[in-house]
Amino acid sequence: MLFRSRPTALTVLKSGCRLLDWLLHAFHDLEDRNVVFVGGYRSSSVINEFQNIQFVVNEQWKTTGPIGSLAVAPLQSPCATYLTYCDVVFRQETVRKLTAETADVVVAIDRLWRQRYSERGFDDLCAAEKIVLQEMTPVRFGNNLTVDAADAEFVGVLKLSPCAADVVANLIRIGRCTLQGSLPDLLTELLREDLSLTTVDV
Repeated sequence: MLFRSRPTALTVLKSGCRLLDWLLHAFHDLEDRNVVFVGGYRSSSVINEFQNIQFVVNEQWKTTGPIGSLAVAPLQSPCATYLTYCDVVFRQETVRKLTAETADVVVAIDRLWRQRYSERGFDDLCAAEKIVLQEMTPVRFGNNLTVDAADAEFVGVLKLSPCAADVVANLIRIGRCTLQGSLPDLLTELLREDLSLTTVDV
């Protein structure tokens, strides 16, 4: 069994910076940004390294998924809310594309996901968080979608309008999104709400 020695956020990339440094830089151009990091595994190590951002700890990180982390995050905001995994890498241009869209929910996708990495195996493609589109509008989400049926892969970052963030908080509160759920599970629930959804291809 492989044991992690450090949290994903502190992983050092080939560029020499830590993963969380990269992500913070990607969001650098946002005005009046308020960064909240939801930690779990060895969260104190991240807190010690990044004392200039707000931290919330998901005490149930061993038994919950991304929805469990959202449940402890302050989602309500008068401004747009950006959600991202901490094990993905994207550039400032991705954030700019998300910011430019006015839909309630804007999802970053990769339509070249099958060809992007030459060494990516079929099992990994099957496990990917996939999306079915009608033009640029998402209609289905999930890693249970077949590779052939999917049009794109969710790259792990999205934007919520203030209204959409309120809806997300309520879905979690009433239990329509379980704490063990994934972001595609959340997006599937948002498809059922009176919200506008779109995607940006990165």
